[in-house]
Amino acid sequence: MKDLSMIIWLFPIIFMLHDFEEIIMFNAWSKRNETKISSIAKGHIPFNFNASTAAFSFGVAEEFIIISFVTLFSSLSDNYLAWYGIFIAFTFHLILHFVQLFIFKKYIPATITSIILFPISIYMIYKVYILVNFAAISLIISILLSTIIMIANIFALHKLMSSVDCWLNRFMKI
Repeated sequence: MKDLSMIIWLFPIIFMLHDFEEIIMFNAWSKRNETKISSIAKGHIPFNFNASTAAFSFGVAEEFIIISFVTLFSSLSDNYLAWYGIFIAFTFHLILHFVQLFIFKKYIPATITSIILFPISIYMIYKVYILVNFAAISLIISILLSTIIMIANIFALHKLMSSVDCWLNRFMKI
């Protein structure tokens, strides 16, 4: 089970590598592409493109804490079902970046790490599936619940970023 332990602990690492690209590039990219973002979104922008790097990092930190907690729980309990569902949801997230790249037709933050991490993620999914014998129904439920929770969490975090920015501005003036 040493292989399994190493694989599951790679998740928080690859998550952060992926999100570092987003943290570093997002504000500059969104300012540079403001007109194109508006034209593609046609007035409906589901995410907060005006969040500061600090507010965006707050969202990343929250996700990192959840991923780390689930990884720790899985490691200590030898129950990998929640980890597997969340990791597959993360891999779907990488696929979504490919869709965004196709729609946008040029670099978006997360392109480089999505290209690098997608094949690694597929291998990790395969390897964990081989090492752990999941019941099919449990696997399907875990993947569906994890994906729904991830989507809801991302939308909530993007809405919360404005509040984080307001709090940071008030904190700065104290």
